[in-house]
Amino acid sequence: MTTNKILSLGLGLVMAVAAVLPAAAATAPAKATSTASSTAKMHHTYFYVSHNPKGKGCVIVNHRPSKKLMVGKYYYSTHKAAAAEMKANKACH
Repeated sequence: MTTNKILSLGLGLVMAVAAVLPAAAATAPAKATSTASSTAKMHHTYFYVSHNPKGKGCVIVNHRPSKKLMVGKYYYSTHKAAAAEMKANKACH
Protein backbone atom coordinates (compact mmCIF):
# COMPACT_ATOMS: atom_id res chain seq x y z
CA MET A 1 0.00 0.00 0.00
CA THR A 2 1.13 3.48 -0.62
CA THR A 3 1.32 6.18 1.97
CA ASN A 4 -1.64 8.04 0.46
CA LYS A 5 -3.90 4.97 0.70
CA ILE A 6 -2.90 4.38 4.34
CA LEU A 7 -3.56 8.01 5.22
CA SER A 8 -6.92 8.07 3.48
CA LEU A 9 -8.01 4.80 5.17
CA GLY A 10 -6.90 6.13 8.57
CA LEU A 11 -8.68 9.42 8.03
CA GLY A 12 -11.83 7.59 6.90
CA LEU A 13 -11.74 5.45 10.05
CA VAL A 14 -11.36 8.51 12.28
CA MET A 15 -14.26 10.25 10.55
CA ALA A 16 -16.46 7.18 10.89
CA VAL A 17 -15.75 6.92 14.61
CA ALA A 18 -16.38 10.64 15.05
CA ALA A 19 -19.76 10.28 13.34
CA VAL A 20 -20.81 7.27 15.43
CA LEU A 21 -19.78 8.53 18.89
CA PRO A 22 -22.22 11.48 19.15
CA ALA A 23 -25.09 9.27 17.97
CA ALA A 24 -24.19 6.60 20.53
CA ALA A 25 -24.00 9.21 23.30
CA ALA A 26 -27.43 10.57 22.38
CA THR A 27 -29.08 7.15 22.54
CA ALA A 28 -27.34 6.01 25.75
CA PRO A 29 -29.60 5.88 28.79
CA ALA A 30 -29.20 8.78 31.19
CA LYS A 31 -27.35 8.13 34.40
CA ALA A 32 -29.35 8.19 37.60
CA THR A 33 -29.00 11.50 39.35
CA SER A 34 -28.07 11.55 42.99
CA THR A 35 -30.73 12.57 45.46
CA ALA A 36 -30.38 15.38 47.93
CA SER A 37 -30.21 12.98 50.87
CA SER A 38 -27.17 11.17 49.48
CA THR A 39 -25.47 14.49 48.81
CA ALA A 40 -26.17 15.62 52.35
CA LYS A 41 -24.58 12.47 53.73
CA MET A 42 -21.37 13.15 51.83
CA HIS A 43 -21.05 16.75 53.05
CA HIS A 44 -19.90 17.11 56.64
CA THR A 45 -19.54 20.25 58.72
CA TYR A 46 -16.58 20.48 61.06
CA PHE A 47 -16.29 22.85 63.99
CA TYR A 48 -13.18 24.63 65.23
CA VAL A 49 -12.43 26.59 68.38
CA SER A 50 -10.90 29.95 67.54
CA HIS A 51 -9.75 32.99 69.50
CA ASN A 52 -12.23 35.80 69.05
CA PRO A 53 -10.45 38.23 66.69
CA LYS A 54 -12.58 41.15 67.94
CA GLY A 55 -12.12 40.69 71.66
CA LYS A 56 -11.45 38.32 74.53
CA GLY A 57 -12.45 34.70 74.70
CA CYS A 58 -13.09 32.13 72.03
CA VAL A 59 -15.76 31.37 69.46
CA ILE A 60 -16.84 28.24 67.62
CA VAL A 61 -16.56 28.52 63.84
CA ASN A 62 -17.28 26.12 60.98
CA HIS A 63 -14.34 27.19 58.80
CA ARG A 64 -10.72 26.52 59.69
CA PRO A 65 -9.19 29.58 61.33
CA SER A 66 -5.63 30.68 60.77
CA LYS A 67 -2.94 28.99 62.84
CA LYS A 68 -2.60 32.19 64.85
CA LEU A 69 -6.26 32.14 65.95
CA MET A 70 -6.85 28.39 66.22
CA VAL A 71 -7.18 26.90 69.69
CA GLY A 72 -6.01 23.29 69.70
CA LYS A 73 -4.94 21.32 66.67
CA TYR A 74 -8.10 19.49 65.66
CA TYR A 75 -11.59 19.89 64.32
CA TYR A 76 -14.68 18.62 66.10
CA SER A 77 -17.50 16.69 64.49
CA THR A 78 -20.20 18.23 66.64
CA HIS A 79 -20.87 21.67 68.03
CA LYS A 80 -21.26 20.10 71.47
CA ALA A 81 -17.72 18.65 71.38
CA ALA A 82 -16.27 21.99 70.31
CA ALA A 83 -18.15 23.76 73.12
CA ALA A 84 -16.75 21.28 75.64
CA GLU A 85 -13.21 21.93 74.40
CA MET A 86 -13.77 25.66 74.55
CA LYS A 87 -14.99 25.39 78.14
CA ALA A 88 -12.02 23.21 79.16
CA ASN A 89 -9.31 25.25 77.45
CA LYS A 90 -7.66 27.91 79.63
CA ALA A 91 -6.83 30.10 76.63
CA CYS A 92 -10.53 30.82 76.18
CA HIS A 93 -11.12 32.31 79.64
